[in-house]
Formats: sequence, C-alpha cells, structure tokens
Amino acid sequence: MEKTDWIYIIAIVFLVCITVLGVTDKISPEEIKDLFIWIGTAVFSVVGGFYIGKYAEKSLREGS
Repeated sequence: MEKTDWIYIIAIVFLVCITVLGVTDKISPEEIKDLFIWIGTAVFSVVGGFYIGKYAEKSLREGS
C-alpha cells in the first residue's frame, strides 16, 4: 500500500465511526459539528505549516 492509501483508510474509518455514533444517538449533531471544526482547523494548520515550511526552505536555498 502506498502512503496516501492510509490517509484514505483513516478518513473512511473516521467517517464511519462518526456516522455510527450519530445514528445511534451517542453523539449530538452539535458535537459532530464541533468535532469537524476542530479536525478541519488541525488539518488546515498542519498542511499550511508544511507548505510554508517548504516555501521557506526553497527561499533560503535560493538566497532570496
């Protein structure tokens, strides 16, 4: 399996777990919304930090 395949598997398992918890009323829709907001913020921060780091590394190598 490739590295990106694991990301898709983790995402699918997460969505299935959230769906099961939501359908069985173990978690409220408000909590699901908050959970997705927190996860979205974390993913955005990590990906943004990665790209900023790559840009900074490229700029330092070129000396500009």
